[in-house]
Order: sequence, then structure tokens, then C-alpha cells
Amino acid sequence: KHILIDEFQDISYSRMSLINEIYKKHNSHIFAVGDDYQSIFRFTGSDINIFYDFEKEYNAKKYFIEKNYRFDRTIANVTNKFILKNPYQIKKTLKSSKINILPINFVTARKKSELYRVFLKEIYKLPKNSEVMLLGRYKKDIIPYAQTNEVNIILHENNEISVILEKRKDLKIKFLTVHKAKGLECDYVFILNTFNSLMGFPCNITDDKLIKMLLKNKEDFPYSEERRLFYVALTRAKKKIFLMVNQSSMSGFVKEIMEYKKDSNIFL
Repeated sequence: KHILIDEFQDISYSRMSLINEIYKKHNSHIFAVGDDYQSIFRFTGSDINIFYDFEKEYNAKKYFIEKNYRFDRTIANVTNKFILKNPYQIKKTLKSSKINILPINFVTARKKSELYRVFLKEIYKLPKNSEVMLLGRYKKDIIPYAQTNEVNIILHENNEISVILEKRKDLKIKFLTVHKAKGLECDYVFILNTFNSLMGFPCNITDDKLIKMLLKNKEDFPYSEERRLFYVALTRAKKKIFLMVNQSSMSGFVKEIMEYKKDSNIFL
């Protein structure tokens, strides 16, 4: 009689077809929970259009969860403005009563080869025994930051990657791709890949032709899923986000967030 669906933003056509058959056969009630801002698995068959059409197709009533308990007001304001640049996203207003000092930080270097030095300089400043999450668009994004004797990478049997700093062994550091980090949180988050390149962030590799054939796409907005993926990366931090920025190859997403800094009502 009752169908409960979690992570509804990741629903695929085949899964929804199964649910619909149960729904019709038993005259069921469907309760679906999801966040269209975090729909990031199109490459596995997820179709955000099912999420967008659900209210109309099933004559559903919509409720918003807007109170945020993870991050502070500035991160809430910035990420909300960032994600709603895409007019197809459902308009919500994230609210937070937390206030942190300088929650969003840009760690810059003149060229890519210098990033690991400024990265180490910044991470050494963190409080003792801090938990740190390093996020990459791809698994290989950790490599440029580990080409030094000061950084050791440990690959565990479950494919998790730990990072040990010789001078700060007290820090608990793990590396994840943003897709793997969805649903997780950490005090301090470093986004390692913010480059303007083919495998940068946003990624400039177009969808596989087969995916385009199988999935309809009503979103006529550039980098819509990459924007959602960057939103997921920005919203993992409980205290501070650090964006690693190569000044000679700067992501359009980073430039956009830098522009937001001029608005004092957003950076509170």
C-alpha cells in the first residue's frame, strides 16, 4: 500500500517503470525523498526528468526541507545562488543558523606545478587532529599533490585512499572523488581540481552517444550535471572549504564563486 523511495533524484527509467507497475496494481501511495540539486549519476542511467515530472504525473504534494545543520550561512547562501543559476532546478532557499569565519577560501598558485606547495602550506595551518576530505573530479586528481616526500598515499583493500603528511601525522585525511563523497561530510574540505581543461571541473568531455540516445534531456543549460556535482563538492564541509586554484587555468565555476564575493549579502 505504501511505497517509500529514498534518493529519488537518482531514479532511472527502468526503476520507475517497476515502481509504476506496483503503484497501479495495488493503488499505492508513493512517498519520495530526494534533492534535485544532487542528481549526479546520469552516466549510470539516472534521469532527472522523472524527478521534475513526478509532481504532475502523480498529482503529488511537495514539501521542502530547507533547514541545514551541516554548514554555515555563507556556504548556504553561495551554494544556493550557484545551483540556481540553472533555471531548471527547483527553487529552494537553504537556511542555516551557523556562522563560521572565512568558510570559503581560494588557495591560488600561478601555475599547476606550484599548487602542491600552497596546498601543504594551507593544510599545515589546520587545528590538531582535524579531519580533512580531499575531493577530486577524477581519481587521478590526487597525483599532483602527492609528488613530494612530505605526502604519502595509502590505498586500502576497500579502495579507500588515505593521505599521510609526514609533518602532520595527527591529521586524518582521506581522498575521494566527488561522486564517492555524496552523502558524506567533513570539517575541512579541499577541492583539488578546479581547472579549465578537458578533464577539469567542469569536465569538458561530452556525454556518450548511447547515453544521449537512451536518456531524454529537457535541461537546455550548459554543464547542468557538472554544476550539480560541483554543488555536492561545495556542500561537504562543516567548517571550511578550500578551492585549489591555478591562476593560469581557472574553472568557470571558480570564477563565478569569486564574483559572488563582491556581494556582501551572500558572503555573510
